[in-house]
Formats: sequence, structure tokens, C-alpha cells
Amino acid sequence: MTALRATLAELPGLVGRELGPTPFREMTQGDVDAFAALTGDAQWIHVDAERAAPFGGTIVHGLLILGLLGGVWGDLLDVADARRALNYGLDRVRFLAPVPVGARIAAAATLAAADARVDGIRLTLDVRFLVHGADRPAVVAASLVLFQH
Repeated sequence: MTALRATLAELPGLVGRELGPTPFREMTQGDVDAFAALTGDAQWIHVDAERAAPFGGTIVHGLLILGLLGGVWGDLLDVADARRALNYGLDRVRFLAPVPVGARIAAAATLAAADARVDGIRLTLDVRFLVHGADRPAVVAASLVLFQH
């Protein structure tokens, strides 16, 4: 799916609009191991396939999935006349379901709010990380981004 292209002036009228989903991406053990090495979070359920076997195998860190958000923003929304986009933070982050290594995930979102500010518009996107073949999202969060003019 192609990102929704809009201008700053159009954003308030798009509240309620669904965005995505992005293309699916496989979550590999290499991704998980690199994240564990970088963050120091080498908890066995993520990195020890033998020990995690009774649980169906290793699972992806929830924070790794959440960290992909910055990279998928451009796949969801392109604000053509914004001078810059600044990550403003996250609200209501929830890890709803484990994601097994090897699963494919994508992001989708609802444009929940567009708040005018002196320097631009702050958007709230209710983001969902979807797992291919699963009934519910694995991770949800309200992502805040400030688009400046």
C-alpha cells in the first residue's frame, strides 16, 4: 500500500482515516539477536531456541517491534509540505500478544487527532502492529508526531 499523501492544511480533515497496512516484514532471529546485543536484553525467551522450545520457539522483543515505528511512518503518511517531522512520543503502549520469531508483521494506523500548534500540527496516530495470520494486533500505541511548516 502506498502512503497517504497530504498537506498540513488537509490533516485535520483526515482525522478518523485508516492508514496502511505497510508491507509485511519477517522478524528474524538475527534481528532479535542484534537487538538483544544492542540493548543488553538477552532474556532466554528471545535468544535461546532450545530453552524456548516448550513455548513454540523464541519470541520477538516487544520493544524491537515498537522501535520499528520510526521506519514505517513514511510508509503510512507523507505530509508533502512539512519542513520536518519530529517524533513527539508515545502514549498507551500495550504488548497484546507474543510474536514468534519468523512471523511477518506490518503496521496500520488510524489518524486519531490533528492538533494545530504555532509551529505546525501534532498528529496522534493509533498504531497497530499486525501479525500475518493473527486475529489481533501484537503491539498497539498512540504515536505522536509534530509536523512543522
